[in-house]
Amino acid sequence: MKNNLQRQWRREVRTPHSERYTVTLGDKPLAFVDVHLFADGTLEGTLILLEDSGVSEKDVSVLLRELEENYLPGVTLGEGTLVYAVVSGRLLGSYESMPTGYAAME
Repeated sequence: MKNNLQRQWRREVRTPHSERYTVTLGDKPLAFVDVHLFADGTLEGTLILLEDSGVSEKDVSVLLRELEENYLPGVTLGEGTLVYAVVSGRLLGSYESMPTGYAAME
């Protein structure tokens, strides 16, 4: 994986109990992360690595630690309260609801 100083984390959505981030290197998306915070202090999230991102399985813990240390200040590491599902795939696009169904956004 490239030097973490080159990666950019952008918060796309924030609610009282969840957040969504896009991780990029320049203009190239590397990953997407959704996290959900529960009242008991636990966190569950999904890390989606894009298949052409160059991020390997061994880099997963680096990305998760970077997220936790820089963007989740209320979360305590090492207490067994963090669970992530990690998925690898390709981005097909973004879709929005329309009166007649869903359509790809441009």
